[in-house]
Amino acid sequence: MGFIIPQVETCPVLRGSRGIIYIPLDVLGQLKSALYEEKSNEWAVLLHGTRSPDGREVHVTHLSVPTQVRECAEVTVAQLRLSPDVVGVVHSHHTMGAYFSAKDVTNFNRKFPCSIVLSSKLATHEGQVLGLEYEAV
Repeated sequence: MGFIIPQVETCPVLRGSRGIIYIPLDVLGQLKSALYEEKSNEWAVLLHGTRSPDGREVHVTHLSVPTQVRECAEVTVAQLRLSPDVVGVVHSHHTMGAYFSAKDVTNFNRKFPCSIVLSSKLATHEGQVLGLEYEAV
């Protein structure tokens, strides 16, 4: 006896996206723990892994913590030479909301192949399920 699994021909999530970032559950757990442990200052971590040749798929394997200056409303990562396995960066907005500030867009996001901001302000159903909110570019 056989069965048929219907395939989705079009997906509104992927249609509006430029790519996919795969983050293992243990790494996601580390990010979530850091988000809830440090609520007064922003922080940043580097994402290590691989990227597809077209750059649309990012596979994260682990994190590292770069030298940084942490403040309530911003984090500044020291100028550094990125190793080839650095595929992006994550920084926190603790309870401010998961959005890129103008300073993030002009000074932070341009330094890295992909960038994610996290927040513990759970404003959406997805955020309530995940336990965090995010925005990624």
